[in-house]
Amino acid sequence: MPNPGTPLSDKDRARQLVRTVVLTQGNIFIRELLRRKRIPIGITKQNFEANLLEAISVGDLQLVDLIEWLDEVEGWGDQHVYLYHIPSAMTKDPLWNSANTVRQRLPGGAQEIMGRRLTCFS
Repeated sequence: MPNPGTPLSDKDRARQLVRTVVLTQGNIFIRELLRRKRIPIGITKQNFEANLLEAISVGDLQLVDLIEWLDEVEGWGDQHVYLYHIPSAMTKDPLWNSANTVRQRLPGGAQEIMGRRLTCFS
């Protein structure tokens, strides 16, 4: 693993995704991923994890493969932030009239990611 503050490589991101998200999926979905990528399956989640991590190490499974697979098995779709119980003064503020006015008020880095597909790794 890289030092704190060093960007993660795609392999490190894929490993992190396996350890945090992939293994929370049902076994049937994980087995399908393993079969599709021709990776040995195993019986337990520990087998799945070991086989997935080995496949990442040797290049048989890449970050993009995991993201595409998660898009298929996760039923959430696009994520949005919804605001409830907004103070009336805020509803009158022209800032909230359009996505463009909100974007213009965001810090530079946030402007770049607004409306883009994101995969976050902490």
